[in-house]
Amino acid sequence: MGGTCPGRMGNREMYTKVDRVCEDCANIFRLPVLEGLCRDRCFYNEWFLLCLKAANREDEIENFRVWISILNA
Repeated sequence: MGGTCPGRMGNREMYTKVDRVCEDCANIFRLPVLEGLCRDRCFYNEWFLLCLKAANREDEIENFRVWISILNA
């Protein structure tokens, strides 16, 4: 699984916000493996969406979509 993001270097604060969703998700479900699944393809996957829902942050989905597209650039 590739958790690296091409745009991470210049956008560390943004990366941290997005990555926090994966950390929270692993804690919610008590499954450390979810962190890696959530980060796969630089957060561009269904696991990230599941984690966003689990963390009750669906109302922020548009912000996360923008941030993830920047991190993938």
